[in-house]
Amino acid sequence: MRKVAPFLCGFIIVSLFFIYAKRLENRLPQACSTTLPAHQFRAPQTSFPFHVDLKTALVFQGNRADSHVLAAYQQILAEEGFAYELVPAAALLNYSAKKLKERYVALILPEEINQNIPPPVVHLLERYVLDAGGKILLGADAGAIDGEGARRAQGLFAALAGLQYGWPKAGGEVKEPAGNRYEGTLLIPEGSPLRKYFDPVLFDRDALKVFDCPPVKDAYFPIANAGANVLAYTDRQPPENACVLQKNYAGGGVVLSVNGSPGALKARENVDFVLRPLLKYFLLELVGQPRLVASPGGTAGLVLAVHVCSGAYFRDLDRILAWKLFSQEIPFSFFVTAGPDNDRPGDKRGVDVCNPKKGRRYVEALSRYGSVGAHGGWHHNYWAYHYNELSAEEKKEYIDWNYQALQEVTGRPVTDYAAPGGRHDPEINDFLAAWGTKAVSAPLAFHSPPTRAWFNGRQEKRFWLFGYTGTTYGTAFENMLAGGRKPEQIVADICKLIDALVEKREIRLLYFHPVSIARHPQMWRAIQSYILQQVEEGNLSVRTMSDFAGFLARHEKVRFSIRKNERGYLVAASCPDSLKEMTFALPLEQNTRLKNAAGLKIKEKNGWTYVTILKDTRQVKLQLSATKTGA
Repeated sequence: MRKVAPFLCGFIIVSLFFIYAKRLENRLPQACSTTLPAHQFRAPQTSFPFHVDLKTALVFQGNRADSHVLAAYQQILAEEGFAYELVPAAALLNYSAKKLKERYVALILPEEINQNIPPPVVHLLERYVLDAGGKILLGADAGAIDGEGARRAQGLFAALAGLQYGWPKAGGEVKEPAGNRYEGTLLIPEGSPLRKYFDPVLFDRDALKVFDCPPVKDAYFPIANAGANVLAYTDRQPPENACVLQKNYAGGGVVLSVNGSPGALKARENVDFVLRPLLKYFLLELVGQPRLVASPGGTAGLVLAVHVCSGAYFRDLDRILAWKLFSQEIPFSFFVTAGPDNDRPGDKRGVDVCNPKKGRRYVEALSRYGSVGAHGGWHHNYWAYHYNELSAEEKKEYIDWNYQALQEVTGRPVTDYAAPGGRHDPEINDFLAAWGTKAVSAPLAFHSPPTRAWFNGRQEKRFWLFGYTGTTYGTAFENMLAGGRKPEQIVADICKLIDALVEKREIRLLYFHPVSIARHPQMWRAIQSYILQQVEEGNLSVRTMSDFAGFLARHEKVRFSIRKNERGYLVAASCPDSLKEMTFALPLEQNTRLKNAAGLKIKEKNGWTYVTILKDTRQVKLQLSATKTGA
């Protein structure tokens, strides 16, 4: 009888779990059938010249080629697969306005590094926009300083951009305000065409609101009058609050002015989701520049990261495994804090992965559903709450123990890392790199695709940073629930986010802990069902963090050129590793399509044609011929 009793107790507990789950079935939708359609990303009409590499000029003045702001623009352009060329401002004078339009598909003049651009260049660019129909993305401070270093009353581009600075006046003279700039929170109105390039679940009315991150504030110049369309603004009173303005001209010319410092936000604060959407809006929506899409097969990508921090989640994992809540059709990325303790050394509240009666059996079970990565330094909460008290030697020792234990249990290399409690600094990057870490998840570069993080004024290129993506209520499901969001609302939010990612074709990371899906299984089933639907339809790829990092490392090495010719497009590309799954996005004229060819997959949507290389090859030269389809 004593032998039967434990079995009966276990049977009763599991049965109660199933009854609990059944009662929840009618409370939540099974999938996101009621989500609104995402905004479409339609290619503009283009008129590119023949037999010229289609690329953008990234313009800098004087000796500013080593600027961190310029490096941030270069980084995002490269990560998003836009061909560009660094061009000194003076070199533009070698071209007429018409020839400049034929040479480059667009010009980008970043903030801070073009403040003293000379008047002859400004005059050329006026003709480039007004006569040749050229397109410019312009830091609003360009031309704001004269040759002697003094602030001009109005920047040299003010009239062309459709703005006027609103410097205070005293005694009839312009007086520059203290600190040069004001600060304000970025807001993007519902009707702005720029808004769809930001995550739809990020907005609190018009304001960008990022959980676990201070309000997105940026420095900007006060504007006295805006003669252009205001796409984004700040929380100050109009008209001085305009921060993204677009001026369209009859001949097709466009000036997109950015009154702020998105490049500096990227390089100095790892705020990635301001500069990236601005560049993508300009180059995709206004210019229609072809690109090498930064995701496998050119579809959206998703990392499902599950953090297993302590032994407190054992009961939740029992439910998850018993109810088979993790689908085996998609891989998960599990991050485990491996030590025996949690809040303090010796408390025995940790996962304890080396103990077959505790964490080992769970890690072995989870490894069948995906990859297992390191979640920091051995004791989760002790690491998170005492991080600043730990010496460099202690941090290295804890990280080493965590990696060693997980590799011993799984029998596989550990190449992913997630920061416990978000505690991360440059000091431990060397420790992670020594273990061959390919990807790191940390609370930097929120709501952005994977990127190279900045630490102490330089890019960390040894691993890819996967920032957290969530909603205004939180980054993890538990935060959203704690913030007052109901399970059915979370389902709708996440499905809305996935719809947006499918349209933007971006890779993102969603993370959560076992507790949220074990206690709200139908919420998770509805979300997972929608993810599986998008995967089945070919709109989404779910992979581990290391898998995506491997693709991005190859993407980073690709050298390519895209030219328009009489037959269609000529694409040449090479990579020292492999071009497999690399995808080129090409705009086509209305009622035109590209002919399919062996070794390629071609899909069309909203005026863009996506050409994916299916072969494992290192070099291609593709003549993609276009044909008319009729009205």
